[in-house]
Amino acid sequence: MAAELIFVTGGVRSGKSAWALHEASRLADGRAVAFVATAKVEANDIDFADRVEKHRAARSDRWFTLEADTDLGTAVTEASLQAKVVLVDDLTQWVSRLLLEAGEDDVAEFQVMADLGVDAGLMRLTAALELTSATVIVVSSEVGAGVAPPTRLGNVFADLLGEANARIADRADRAILMVSGIPLILKSQLSDADGDSRTS
Repeated sequence: MAAELIFVTGGVRSGKSAWALHEASRLADGRAVAFVATAKVEANDIDFADRVEKHRAARSDRWFTLEADTDLGTAVTEASLQAKVVLVDDLTQWVSRLLLEAGEDDVAEFQVMADLGVDAGLMRLTAALELTSATVIVVSSEVGAGVAPPTRLGNVFADLLGEANARIADRADRAILMVSGIPLILKSQLSDADGDSRTS
């Protein structure tokens, strides 16, 4: 299992990425950090490309970036071979890419393919987390923090991202909810003097 698995969630612009960057730097203590990017930047999306560049500029030169495709598990494995701290940012974009792969021609078929795609991807990711000795920080958006999606596709996305969040949070040693830039501890693995672990 990962040396420590940290799950960070929150609403849009809640400060989750900034907190994760700071925590990854603290844990690395001057060593290399692998940044696993899940977003696919489209050539015509200038605003998003600008945000990606600002995030990249905020990272130390000791960091290196791996761009993940839909197989996030393999990306985490590759990153952990090169760094002791791995930051995945984020599950939201990753689930979105899996949905796009599922297609939309037939509503019922789309639902099945989306479920299968996300489930298979999560199984590969959790298997990678079980095998790595690196500390892994996973960032994701909290789907319960916004309004209900007005479309079927939006609802499928919210359901699948919520499932992905729950499965990673369940395995996490620490789970952090960001609200207005303030980290709230949802889950923290503590060890007592006898070496027994307990969750608070």
